[in-house]
Amino acid sequence: SHPWSSCSRDGEDGTAERRMTTAMTIRTVAVFAAAAFLLTAAVAVEVDPVAQAIAKARQRLQDKPQGHPYAFPKTQYRLALLLESRLPPPPAVSIMSDGTTSDASSDQWRSEAIEIASLYAASALNATHGMGASVRVDSLTKAASIMMEVGDSDAAETMLTSALDITNEDIDELVEEAESLRTAHAAVFEKLIALLLDRASQKGDGPTSTSEQSLLERALQLCEKCAELSPDEPVVDEYRGVVLRKLYRTRGSTIFGSVSSDAPEAKPTQSAAAKDVHSAYESAAKKSHEAAVVAALNDEAVGLARYPCGTLRFKYGKKLPGTSQLKQQVDQEELGHLVSLWTRLVRHIILAAAAARESGLKDDEDRHIQHGLNILSHLAISDYVRADLQADLLINTGIRHKARGEKKEAARYFRAALEVQPDDGHALVQLASLGDEYTASVTELSDDYVAGLFDGYSDRFEKELVKNLGYRGHTIVADTINRHWNKSRAEGDVVVLDLGVGTGLLGQLLRERIGLGDDAACISSENIGEGKVIIRGVDLSSRMVEISQTRTVNKVSVYDTVEVGDAIGFLQSMGSSSIDIITASDVFIYVGALDEVFREASRVLKEGGLVGFTIETPPNEKKGSEDGLMLLQSGRFGHSKSYVKDV
Repeated sequence: SHPWSSCSRDGEDGTAERRMTTAMTIRTVAVFAAAAFLLTAAVAVEVDPVAQAIAKARQRLQDKPQGHPYAFPKTQYRLALLLESRLPPPPAVSIMSDGTTSDASSDQWRSEAIEIASLYAASALNATHGMGASVRVDSLTKAASIMMEVGDSDAAETMLTSALDITNEDIDELVEEAESLRTAHAAVFEKLIALLLDRASQKGDGPTSTSEQSLLERALQLCEKCAELSPDEPVVDEYRGVVLRKLYRTRGSTIFGSVSSDAPEAKPTQSAAAKDVHSAYESAAKKSHEAAVVAALNDEAVGLARYPCGTLRFKYGKKLPGTSQLKQQVDQEELGHLVSLWTRLVRHIILAAAAARESGLKDDEDRHIQHGLNILSHLAISDYVRADLQADLLINTGIRHKARGEKKEAARYFRAALEVQPDDGHALVQLASLGDEYTASVTELSDDYVAGLFDGYSDRFEKELVKNLGYRGHTIVADTINRHWNKSRAEGDVVVLDLGVGTGLLGQLLRERIGLGDDAACISSENIGEGKVIIRGVDLSSRMVEISQTRTVNKVSVYDTVEVGDAIGFLQSMGSSSIDIITASDVFIYVGALDEVFREASRVLKEGGLVGFTIETPPNEKKGSEDGLMLLQSGRFGHSKSYVKDV
């Protein structure tokens, strides 16, 4: 239904910090250059030059002669730049429980944004000559970015796909333009592949999900196409590994073994699948290695860095440049570029090592890990690697030793990771799994660790937890609340806070059993009197929040609001004596110390209000810490009953 829907397609810009900085600079200059190009006379101080430039551009497009061979794509591009410079941020929109919006100003913003996207797209699609291929790709990229903000991912996908179809075959391009085009294509690829993977994660919940499998197969084809467009781009190989991993899981197998069958004939396929994943990540690591090394070499070393055949002398897994061969002084911008390249390399090394371990390729795992450790031990290069990636590499080294039964060596690397990142939740959990005394005093895990854990687990959370493991914590809490609520009956609306909403399992039961809203029937309608039920949720995982926001009961949203945040901060934002019920199913096992949670819960609850929650008790309370709180070997916190009663 959009103006460009019958044309080809379009793209989006890159994610690397250096590209973003450059793009922002170019965009700022382009806005003023567009105004200067279109304004031909001096303007009085009180006249808005950008407004005049916009008016002139609109007039030029309107006055296009009949039969003109093309539609002034440069003017379309300049007009889009000028209009975008005036476009405010998207207005805050209140989303009602029925999915409608309550802010009319958002319609005006949406209309303006779509016009800008249309102009960007049209300029790229109409420019048969006069605009470089990389500029056309960038134009489609801008259009797609705007459509993503508008919420039209279909249009964005169309634009991104079209951007990949733009080549320089019909233009006499310089070498620099060809390189710019490869970089632009790589940036478009990252946007498009992320869009496809996000869609795939929202389709179905198991091996029978044909729509998910179809999207993943499209993503894999996209990887193959972009490997031809940007053969030296490691991010393409990285995403190929991601897609392959998800695709094999969707088809009913996993690189850890079969989900549904122990048939011997299935194992070679699974082994081959695991090796495909490893091959993709290893390719990414090798390309990242070459890019990072070449960028770090000084002018003299660059000339001697390759053999006559073109192969880099500093081979992956073999050798790193000496300090004398590296740049001694770099400016702030170049330093940022080097940090991004070497950090990316270490990330790809970690992915390759993990895939090798899962494939049973011990020698390859050792080779990847050792190369990473060599980077961290290099006095000059280690400064280019972000601390969080240094910690991740040390943790993966510890996991390698742990898998081989070398517990002391494993603990040494986990502790080393904590020296780099003192609050690293993954390192703490790994130490706890070894029964290390270091974790005896741990009373919390970082929000980043918990959020990352559930972001990664969200796509298969319900299938594995509920269907495979028979999880029923949400049912226990909902049943208990439903049993006791009539004893503390409230007048008017019933306000419920669901801490750690997850995918919305508990919220759905609460909505069904306590009430559906103003006029809807409910299982326990006698418990809520004349009012309605308002359920507000919070979760550290942004992915869980996205999933829970889509959960409905009888076409009514389960949650009135859901936000990303921690339980304590969420409670602190509530007024005193304003809440009727607070729930937390399998949440406190990741919170740790509960003093502040219950203190805030007591403050916000009305008289007679309820808190329904689950805890995990230690196997033997005498083995817990003195106050009844301990980080268990499972990586979750255990709370003794006496501890809970005390707080």
